[in-house]
Amino acid sequence: TAPAAGGPPLREAWRRAYWPGVAQRQGDCDGGNRDCCVCPTCGESFEHLSMLQLHCKHNAKSDEASGIAKEDRHYELGALDVQALAHVDPSREEIRSHLSRSYVELVVLVEG
Repeated sequence: TAPAAGGPPLREAWRRAYWPGVAQRQGDCDGGNRDCCVCPTCGESFEHLSMLQLHCKHNAKSDEASGIAKEDRHYELGALDVQALAHVDPSREEIRSHLSRSYVELVVLVEG
């Protein structure tokens, strides 16, 4: 399935100078202290992407059994939906490609 209409452009944050900076408060989401993704159908928010995926999968079947119109039903999220609706870490190849096109300086501090 395609991402929700009018949703954010895929990987928009990667086109900015701070790439691949962590999304603000992403650490809180990973720890379960903050919601990080929202259901495109009903607007319920979730702390983890896996919770959103389960919500959509369960409610897609429930909505169909209830006879809700197809355009108003939940649907199982595909890969493009996941990229558009939640934070997805870049793949190794995407990082390699980005680094090959950019000047990058790394500073490493080691405490002993």
